[in-house]
Amino acid sequence: MRTTRLLPKDQAPPLRVSGPAAIPTKFDRLSFVVLWNLDCGGCLPIVQELAEIGAGHNVPCHGVAVMVRDTNACAFAIEQGPSKAMLAIEQPGPLNSALFRGSVTRTWLEASGQGSLPAGFVIDSSNSIIWMGDPNDLKADLPSIFDGCWNVDAARDRWASRVAISDVRKLQLGRDVFDRLAFGDSNEALEIIKIMQRELPSVSDETDFCIFKLTALIGLDHDTATEFYEECSARLIGNVQAQAGLASCIFARMPSNKKALSIAILRLKATEAILQKNADGRLETDYLRITLSLTLADAHKRYGSNESEDYFDRALFMSQADHVPERVRLRIGSEIERIRNINV
Repeated sequence: MRTTRLLPKDQAPPLRVSGPAAIPTKFDRLSFVVLWNLDCGGCLPIVQELAEIGAGHNVPCHGVAVMVRDTNACAFAIEQGPSKAMLAIEQPGPLNSALFRGSVTRTWLEASGQGSLPAGFVIDSSNSIIWMGDPNDLKADLPSIFDGCWNVDAARDRWASRVAISDVRKLQLGRDVFDRLAFGDSNEALEIIKIMQRELPSVSDETDFCIFKLTALIGLDHDTATEFYEECSARLIGNVQAQAGLASCIFARMPSNKKALSIAILRLKATEAILQKNADGRLETDYLRITLSLTLADAHKRYGSNESEDYFDRALFMSQADHVPERVRLRIGSEIERIRNINV
């Protein structure tokens, strides 16, 4: 399958939307396009700000909601939305997309390599994209764009060096895997995973990929999944987020598998030992240590070991540091209570 990367100077793909706003199939005037979602708190404010700026220069601002889970809530937000922006909802894609990836998500957001929202684009009168990126960064470039002296060739070179075709491919395939796993299709998910390993071999050491593969294997055979978990977790010792994520996958999908739980305990302890050697007093490091302690407590509880209480004490002790916010302390307390209530 050929991957198409969207770059500045490319023709803008069709904006296939539904809703009251009349969005042109092709653009014949300078225009802003901002992709947004209700779950993104900063999305509609930047749509409104750009719409206000655009109104002073006769530049329309089209805000397209993507990956829409609740169409009714989104439609209500559009009714209440910025009056100077033209808001719409992307046309839905396949019904088997857990991420609700429609046409605009695939041909604009993912094709440009943007993995988060809001995502912005500027299109000129010849339907050519001349700018793309976080719309909050657009304001600094608007004087050059409005004056007609914006260097689109340089913008294309910058984006091409920042987002490789392989990055776009990885983003698209990763979301394809997520969709398949969300619908319980482990076989098809593994087929996509094989494609990723063949085309993008470096993903094998990435946390999200390992969790995807472990999840898919658990759906087919617990012994094979445990073998993979043992192998990949050994490669990721020292990576707190990877170890916690993989262990959480085991807790959720193989909670009574003693072999997998014993591996989790070994890997988490090995990672904890590395982290203790590199203690630097930073809040971020303390959070990682607390995460490890709570994950180890969870593993020991499921394994049937009374060591979980020791790790509760460690997490509570670290949470009492002056620089730990009260909301974090409360969350740690809630997590300890959850783990204590696990039935094994």
